[in-house]
Amino acid sequence: MTVLPVVARELRVASRRRWSYWGRTLAAGVALLVVVWFALIESRLSLNRFGQQLFATTSFFAALFAVLSGVIYSADSLAEERREGTLGLLFLTDLKGYDVLFGKMAASSLGCIFHLVACLPVMAIAILLGGVSAGEYLRMVALLLNGLMCSLSLGMLASTLTADSKRAAATTLVFVFALCGLMPALGGITYWLGWKFELDSTTRDDVFETCFLWASPVVGFFHAFDSEFFGKPRLYHLPMVFVLGVSIAALTLSAFRLPRLWQEKGATEARRGLKGWIERRRWPDAASRARWREYMLEQSPLVWLAGRYWMRPITVWIFLGVAAVIFLLIGLEVGKDWFEAPTFVITSMLVHLSLKVWMASEAPRQFHEDRRSGGMELLLSTPLTVDDFLSGRMRALRHQFEWPVVIILFVDLVFLVKGIEWKNDSSAGDWVVFWICRMLLFVADAYTMAWVGQWIGMKAAGNRTTLHVLWRVMGVPWAISFAVMTLVGVLSLGGGGGFLGDIGFKGGLVVWCLMCLGNNLVWRNMAHAELKSGFRVLALGRPGEKKTASPA
Repeated sequence: MTVLPVVARELRVASRRRWSYWGRTLAAGVALLVVVWFALIESRLSLNRFGQQLFATTSFFAALFAVLSGVIYSADSLAEERREGTLGLLFLTDLKGYDVLFGKMAASSLGCIFHLVACLPVMAIAILLGGVSAGEYLRMVALLLNGLMCSLSLGMLASTLTADSKRAAATTLVFVFALCGLMPALGGITYWLGWKFELDSTTRDDVFETCFLWASPVVGFFHAFDSEFFGKPRLYHLPMVFVLGVSIAALTLSAFRLPRLWQEKGATEARRGLKGWIERRRWPDAASRARWREYMLEQSPLVWLAGRYWMRPITVWIFLGVAAVIFLLIGLEVGKDWFEAPTFVITSMLVHLSLKVWMASEAPRQFHEDRRSGGMELLLSTPLTVDDFLSGRMRALRHQFEWPVVIILFVDLVFLVKGIEWKNDSSAGDWVVFWICRMLLFVADAYTMAWVGQWIGMKAAGNRTTLHVLWRVMGVPWAISFAVMTLVGVLSLGGGGGFLGDIGFKGGLVVWCLMCLGNNLVWRNMAHAELKSGFRVLALGRPGEKKTASPA
């Protein structure tokens, strides 16, 4: 009898898949590229110091990949089966819940395991350079594998909670953030309360370390290094046990829920919870709901279709409201020192990044889901033209994000004006240019993501549409900047590259802004041209459908 037969099948399939080998090669190549880049930039360090810095850098990137793997790889594994309606077929066999769970986990997550394992030998280069012990390396490897397992387990749990791919990925991300920072955040609040009530500092430190600090893989990461481990080894071992316990609990709960997910709920059941409460307050009777639908239909049939998910625009406002409340509450507690330039920059960067990722997730969503469900074929049989599709989808995105973007730009303008009071005369010009570039790029990126998102939604074969949009709009400029910085570092070793270092902060901002705007223009025009000329051709294929050389 084969133990875990679905896992055994997936392992055989993976052994015959070319990407299983090319993916490992690519991951190891990227890790080696990071090592070479680090060697060029930090060539003046001693070997021991260089080995320590290299190990810390590669370990950080590996840990970041490990904790985010669940969001990218396993979050949509079971949700896809639920959307396709094939989950119930698996349970017509003798398979148990854990058989299907581990089988889908192996099918979706073998790639990220191969990627991480391929990077481990590259991390060991730091041992040869000196400054890193074998115990330090082994502790870091154990922590990375444990964190990877936990992230994938949380992704599987999120995949049992919702059938929507985007929502499953967002839920996994929330789980990961809670795993890494919830208990330390609660400990920080407790520490602050102890300070408010004038408790002894030693007592506060002991309570914070004993009750809260250990329950986070981030703490274990820092205590994997020799400098921290030998002082307090339990702050490495306890997070390892905690993360392992979370993995086991997530997999157990997922295996328990899985056999009960194939049953579809009735479409006429009333919504419960917060969403149902908001829906009943927004449309108290059928007439109000009919008027709202008529208003959406007058704008565009695509806007009316997007109106089915009426909660999505509200969640954007909820996010901005919560962010504003947190910002003001911290300001009331900290005082005047909170409302200064560094706080303005960090807050704006976090809000801009969150909204950009949100837009990159929503822009391709409608077209991608319609292609997958077959609804796009039905829409194409209507009198709607390609211009109707594109303009309607743009209106739907504007309905969701237009006013939040305006509010964010207004807040940025307030930060700009208030920051000038904090700056002196010599740096006020740099401050103004910085914020103007940020605001301009925010609008340009949002507009470009709307077009690129529609294009990706029509052509993407898989479900990772968000990453494709983010790479084209935001990743390409950073990759170019990374290459330019490396070139400048290499030239500076030989005494060259001075002309690039003399442009100053303001000139560097302008160059960066122009490069990003040029990148946006290229991708927007490419997306617009392909959508206008090949929309119906792109609509013929479905996500996950293999291309064949002939109709047969």
